[in-house]
Amino acid sequence: MRQLSPAAARSDPERAAPDEFGEDVLVEMANLDEEDTHVPGTIFISTRLGSHGPRVKWYPGTPGRAEPCLVMSIGPDPKVRDDFLPSHISRPAIPLVSA
Repeated sequence: MRQLSPAAARSDPERAAPDEFGEDVLVEMANLDEEDTHVPGTIFISTRLGSHGPRVKWYPGTPGRAEPCLVMSIGPDPKVRDDFLPSHISRPAIPLVSA
């Protein structure tokens, strides 16, 4: 395996970052549990400006990509974007998550 100096590693085309990493973009994400928010469950916050835009996800149980959640927009007038939970679970959480 060949060794590259730090300067050579930056200019070596084999070690170049993919195009989507070509620019530095600040993306903030956080997982907050009930201890942090006093809201039952877990709140996931992402400010990423991709196709979905900045959002908040609320998981009443264990968070995970395949787990049902409530998705809300981030902005002056937050809106429910997707609700993958039964309404008797998500409806009471909306004011807590949007606050």
